[in-house]
Amino acid sequence: MLKKNEGSYILETGILRINLEWIKKYLGFLCILILTIPGISSAASTSILVNPGFESGTSPWIFYTNGAGKFLNNAPGIVGTYAGHVTISSPGTNVQLYQKGLVLSPNTKYTLSFKAYSNTGHDLSISLLKHGSPYTKYGLSNYVVNLGTSWSQYSIQFTTTGFSTTVSDGRLMFWLAPYDAASDQYYLDDVVLTKVSVDTQVSPTIVTQPASKTITVGQTAIFSVAATGTAPLTYQWQKNGTNIPGATGASYTTPAITLSDNGARFRVLVSNAWGSVNSNEATLTVSYIPALSIISNPGFELGTSPWVFYTNGAGTLLNNAPGFGSPHAGHITISQQGTNVQLYQKGLVLSPNTKYTLSFKAYSNTGHDLSISLMKHISPYTSYGLSNYVVNLGTSWTEYSVQFTTTGFSTAVRDGRLMFMLAPYDAASDQYYFDDVVLTKVSQATQVPPTIVTQPASKTITVGQTAIFSVAATGTAPLTYQWQKNGTNIPGATGASYTTPSATLSYNGAAYRVIVTNAKGSVTSNQAILTVRASSNTNQLVIIDEYYTHNTITRAFSFFGVSNVPSNLVSPVNYAGGTIYSRLQVITKPSTKIVNYQMCLFQDQLVAAKHACTNYQKFNSTGTYYASQPMTSLYQYNKIVWSRQLLERMLVVKDKYGMPVDNRYRPPFGPFDGENFNLYYPMKVRYTAIIVPPNGGQPVWP
Repeated sequence: MLKKNEGSYILETGILRINLEWIKKYLGFLCILILTIPGISSAASTSILVNPGFESGTSPWIFYTNGAGKFLNNAPGIVGTYAGHVTISSPGTNVQLYQKGLVLSPNTKYTLSFKAYSNTGHDLSISLLKHGSPYTKYGLSNYVVNLGTSWSQYSIQFTTTGFSTTVSDGRLMFWLAPYDAASDQYYLDDVVLTKVSVDTQVSPTIVTQPASKTITVGQTAIFSVAATGTAPLTYQWQKNGTNIPGATGASYTTPAITLSDNGARFRVLVSNAWGSVNSNEATLTVSYIPALSIISNPGFELGTSPWVFYTNGAGTLLNNAPGFGSPHAGHITISQQGTNVQLYQKGLVLSPNTKYTLSFKAYSNTGHDLSISLMKHISPYTSYGLSNYVVNLGTSWTEYSVQFTTTGFSTAVRDGRLMFMLAPYDAASDQYYFDDVVLTKVSQATQVPPTIVTQPASKTITVGQTAIFSVAATGTAPLTYQWQKNGTNIPGATGASYTTPSATLSYNGAAYRVIVTNAKGSVTSNQAILTVRASSNTNQLVIIDEYYTHNTITRAFSFFGVSNVPSNLVSPVNYAGGTIYSRLQVITKPSTKIVNYQMCLFQDQLVAAKHACTNYQKFNSTGTYYASQPMTSLYQYNKIVWSRQLLERMLVVKDKYGMPVDNRYRPPFGPFDGENFNLYYPMKVRYTAIIVPPNGGQPVWP
C-alpha cells in the first residue's frame, strides 16, 4: 500500500516498508517497483549442470562402459534423498559418467565442486571436452581425484581453453577406468559447475566434522572432513595441535597405532584465499587386545591366513573391504549357495571349564544371519561349549559378543575350531563382512560399562513398510539390549537391532531408543525418529520444491516462476480453501543468527497489492522445520484471485525483526540484524510447500 506520511511516500508490503522519497534523494530516481530489484540474478551463481544432486533420477547424466555395470540414483545422498550410484560388474577400458551439451564461455574461470566416494577407495579422473570429434580439451584434462571410502567434498578451479567464442557442446566426464574393478561402487552427489565470480567468493565452512575413532593396537584410523567454500580448498591435519607432515587431503589415515596414541586429538585446518576454519577435535581411543587372545589376525589386516573358508557351493574370502574403522575386513562373497559354508580358524588352545568371551563385528549386505560353534577340529567334532549360536546380522557394522564356559574336555586342548557357519542362511550374491574377531578368557578382559559406538538412525518409510533400527555398542560382554518406543519397553525387542511391524500413519513421529546394559552399568542411546508417509496422495499439489543456495548476489529475494502450478486453484480442486504445509530443510548455515523464512505468491504484477505470503518459519541452525496453516490465513489472502493464473513464487530471507537480509533496505527504514552478509549467506536450503484441499488427508513429502 502506498501512503503519504509527513510529505514522504511510504510503500508498505508484507515484505518491507520503504521510504520512497529517501530512495529518490539518495539514488537519484524514484523506484516505484522496488520488489523487482531482488529478482535480478547472476549467471555467475548459476550452475551449468542439470540435476546436480540426482534427485530427479539419472537424466540427463549418461553412463557408458565397454565392460559391464549400471547407473542408478538408488543410494542416499550426503544431504538429499538420492545420490548417483555406479555399480561395476565387470571392469572396462572405457568407463565414464558424463553430461553433454554444456554451454561454456571462452577463457573464463570456472569452479567444479562435487561430493563422492567409492566403496574400495578406487579413484577417478575428470575431463571437460568437446562432446564430438575431435574431442578438444576445454580446460580440464584427466584431473585425478583421490577418492576415499566415505563422503568427501572435492573442488577444482580451472580456466576454459580450446575455443574462442561461446560453445554449447561441452561434456563433463567422470572417467572411472583404469581405477575401477569388479564389485566397485561409486557414489556422486551435488555436482556443480559455476563461473567464478568475485561476488560469490566465500571462506571455508565445515559441513561434516571428523568423527572420533576407537581401534585396537596395530590398526590404522581414518579421519575425514567435508567442507564447502570457494575453491581451491587446502587441508592441513594436526595431531595434538601439531601439523602432520604430508597430511594435506580431505582425509587422513594414521600409521599403525600403539598404546601411546590413546587419547590423541586430531583436527584439520581448511583454508582458501578468503579465510580458514579449524574443525572440531576428534579423539582416538586405543584398546588393547590381550596378548593371550586366542585368535590370530583378528582384523584381517595381515591378509586372510590363518582363517580358512570352505563351501560346497561357490564363493571367495578376501580382505579387500574396508573394516570397522580400519583399512581391511574379512569379505566373503557367495556365488552359489551351499549346504556347508563356513569360515573358521583351527588349532585354538583352550582351557577346561573356563569362561570365555567371543566378540566380533559383522554384517551382511542382505541381513542374512549366521551361527557360531566352538568344537574339536576333527572327528568326532566334540562341542567345546558353544554350539550353533545364531547371530541376527544387520546390514551395517554391528558389534556382537557372547560369553560361554568351555565343556567337553578335562585338560587343556590345542585342537579347537572357531567356526562361523553361513548355511543355511546364505544365498547367491550375498556378501558377508567380518572384523575384530577376539576370543579371550573372561579373567583377562578389562571390565568396562557399555559405550554406544553407532547411534540408531532416524528412518523414513511409507505405510505398510517396516523400519530397522540398529545400534553398535562396546563394553564387557555379555551386553543386553532393550528397545523402547516413546519411552516404553517393546516386548521381545532385545537384540542389537529391532524391526518394527508394518507401519501405519499412527507410527509417524514415534521415537525409538535402546538401553544397553552389562554387569558394569547401562547406557541409553539417542532417540531415532520414525517418519511414516502415506503411500500416495493424489489430491495434493506440490506448489514448490526447490533446492537453493541463498547468496550475496540474490540476497533476500529469490524467484522461481510458476511452472507446474495450475492456472485455477479453486476448480476443479479447491486448493485455495485447503491447508498449506511447508517443510524447510536447512542444509548449511554460516552462523546462529535467527532467520525468518517465508514464501510469497504474486499475481499479475510484482507489487504489494498483488501478493500473499505464508507465516514465518523461524530457525537459527541447520535442521528440518515443518509448519502448516489454512490457505485462508495467508497474509493478504484476499489480494489474490485464486481462480486465475499466478505470476511468481518467491522465497524471502528475513532477520529476527522481519527485515529482509539485504543491504538495499537500510536506514531510514532500518538495517537487517547484524548488517553482515557472512552471518546469513551462503545458506543452502530445500523448501517444499504442499497444498492439500479440504478433507484431502495428510501431505506426502517428495
